[in-house]
Amino acid sequence: MTDDTQLPTFAFSAPADTPTDVSLPEHIGGFQIVSVLGRGGMGIVYEAQQETPRRRVALKVIASGGHSDELRLRLFRREAETLARLVHPNIAALYEAGRTEDGQHFFTMELVAGQPLDHYVRDRMGGDTPTPAQLRDRLRLFAAICRAVSYAHQRGVIHRDLKPGNVLVADARGDSGATGAGSGSHASASSRIPQVKILDFGLARIADADSKASQLSELGDIRGTVTYMSPEQARGAGPEIDLRSDVYTLGVVLYELITSRFPYDAGGSFVAALRAIGEQAPKPLQQTFRGGYRIDADLQTIVTKALEKEPDRRYASADALAEDVERYLANEPILAHRPSTAYLLRKSISRHRVVASLGAAILVLLAAGAVVMTLQAQRIRRERDRAEQEAARATAINQFLEKTFGAADPWQRGTRGVSLVEALKRAEGEVHGAFAGQPSVEAGVLLTLARTYSGLGQYKDAESLLRRSLALRGTEKTVAVADTLGLLSRTLQSLTRYPEALAAAREELAIRTRLQGPDSGPTAEALDDVATGLDGTGDYKEAEKLAAQGLAIRRRVFGPRSEEAAESLKTIAGLAIVQEDYERDARINDERLSIYREKYGNEHPQVAGALNDVGISRINTGDLAGAEKALSESLAINRRLFGDDYPEVAVNIENLSYVTSLQGRPAESIGSLEQVLAIRRRAFGDDSEPVARTLANLAAEQSKSGNPAAAEPLYREAVEKLTRFLGPDNLDLSEALTGQGLNFQRLGRFTEAEGPLRHALAIRVASLPADSQDTARTRLFLGGVLAKQKKYAEAEELLRLSEEAFRKKEGPAGSNTQKAIQAQVDLYRSWGKAEKAAALAANLIKPAS
Repeated sequence: MTDDTQLPTFAFSAPADTPTDVSLPEHIGGFQIVSVLGRGGMGIVYEAQQETPRRRVALKVIASGGHSDELRLRLFRREAETLARLVHPNIAALYEAGRTEDGQHFFTMELVAGQPLDHYVRDRMGGDTPTPAQLRDRLRLFAAICRAVSYAHQRGVIHRDLKPGNVLVADARGDSGATGAGSGSHASASSRIPQVKILDFGLARIADADSKASQLSELGDIRGTVTYMSPEQARGAGPEIDLRSDVYTLGVVLYELITSRFPYDAGGSFVAALRAIGEQAPKPLQQTFRGGYRIDADLQTIVTKALEKEPDRRYASADALAEDVERYLANEPILAHRPSTAYLLRKSISRHRVVASLGAAILVLLAAGAVVMTLQAQRIRRERDRAEQEAARATAINQFLEKTFGAADPWQRGTRGVSLVEALKRAEGEVHGAFAGQPSVEAGVLLTLARTYSGLGQYKDAESLLRRSLALRGTEKTVAVADTLGLLSRTLQSLTRYPEALAAAREELAIRTRLQGPDSGPTAEALDDVATGLDGTGDYKEAEKLAAQGLAIRRRVFGPRSEEAAESLKTIAGLAIVQEDYERDARINDERLSIYREKYGNEHPQVAGALNDVGISRINTGDLAGAEKALSESLAINRRLFGDDYPEVAVNIENLSYVTSLQGRPAESIGSLEQVLAIRRRAFGDDSEPVARTLANLAAEQSKSGNPAAAEPLYREAVEKLTRFLGPDNLDLSEALTGQGLNFQRLGRFTEAEGPLRHALAIRVASLPADSQDTARTRLFLGGVLAKQKKYAEAEELLRLSEEAFRKKEGPAGSNTQKAIQAQVDLYRSWGKAEKAAALAANLIKPAS
């Protein structure tokens, strides 16, 4: 062994057959090229230096030339989009994607300092002869890999090329926080366990949607990785390849981690290797292990089950495989066994050796112990069956969604949203027939569809599917139920039905605390959901307490500068906004943005989202130039990453239109809103909530810019749609109603203005704090309308209350306070109460000449 093995290598290490004599370009786009890390049928990966932010990255550019350029481009784009959704500490992160000025497609990823898994185990964990402690450390490392693979499976991504070369290991440095253990309940911590990073996710799973693309990826996947293929991959049986194919490959990796050998004699010709994979039984671990001690039978059972030729006989998921490895490490019964009483008793004794040494006492209690162990066996069988059912459910869901969403092309410019919404509606109509008699699977599909509806802003559709999903699960109290309740709570929050949202979140929190522990990441997320529900009901003190608790958990579990901590900060920022503490909101959003920039650089969807929130913060604090800068950067990132019709692009443009409106540029604002309306109509159709919201914003801008007649039909359509989509008591609806009432007032139609303003005020009084500025604004408008109708007494009370709220927030000289005073002066003059009018007029501040 040379000293070279001690030097760090990086993600995307070049395969053995990568040419080293190829001349390197000096630059690609804004990246300085350092070296070639790898090349294949799809593209070339370089080590590159990025200038802003200054860092080394793995830069992948698409291979060009030949008849399949269009296929390569689609596959390349899909890979980038999928990788952007895989945010996990054990998966190499995507930084940015786009095109260079000369039109070359690229994306950049985290450049991980470390060694490939097999090299690391050889050099740092005992090589061919690991000690028992080193072997256990290898198993902990393996469990972390399984958990990361499971995370990808849950998001519909099947790797299909798992192998030690695609897993980088960073050396642990004392107690630096690098973790290798999985997140399961049986994970063990070890300061010797380094952090792993899985590379090259997404290619095969994305290719499944297109048979030609699948053929293209096969050409790159087979070479050099045949020894890790599952039997169904070796047969070329594309329809049979699902998440259990990755489980098989993990079994090969586990075998190699234990023995430093492969489970088959796969040498010789390519055909011979494929035959060995499909027909040979794996060699017993003890036969190839050189550690000088006996391999535990449970470990052999785990490996054997993972390497079953038939997918139905394997572990049904990567989580189930990780669970058994972690049980083995904890000396608990593994689920792969059909456990006998003797086996369970033996495992119990191994965990309690002091008690076991009492010999005679064990014999006396043996009869009672047999009963207990029988019950334990039943429980373990239930757990195993549940794990297998969950994995089968995930496979069925993936197959169903692949079929129903197959026509939806997320990169097809101008049709992204339309094709997706149409596919959703089609899928929703087919769910029950496709899964009749399988309520758990049907519930899982409905949850997946609801997530997509919610992401598109179709909250009523999402709520309906979530309630159907919960009904199918009956009285279950599982993690899947908690997931459903969490999304239901967030959906109801978007519908501003906060008491219902709070009830769902509390139920979610109870389940997660019991099943996943009080200090877990999912429990922290549930605390955020409860805090947001409390926020909506006005209990800010308790909401702040729970949000702070969730943040503390996430900082402990994931780190103070983690993305998870940033999510909790977003909840706390929301609490600051509703309490109109805009300076605090701005500070928190600045911190969130710095976390995302630190993790992802400047070109990433999370950075774009945080910039959008920073822009809103700047609007609320009156920094319109800062708002325009942040929102413009967010818009530019989203356009580069996803194109002009991406939903967040419309959000950016709409928010920018508000800034230009505040800056006195109404024509520009109206033009931007018309652009947003066109994007959303193409994406969601005319009858959708996003379209309704944009109609309301466009109406407000037309009215404010002096064209209330043009605003009137826009407001009518917006209010009708929002009432239908959100319900009559929704806080967002109140904004459109207030605008509609104000528009009628501008038209001089005071009787018609009264109705929408009363409706808006009732919603805001019921939903917002007593001194809310929004409520005060609606009171001001309604008071003015009633005064015009000579309903003086009621108008007087409304205007007085609005002045009190404005004065409390901004003082007597504030612009809104002055407007409320002026409205009262006008009221008393019209009412014939000249003395009161004069007394109040003394509080008006004359504008400087």
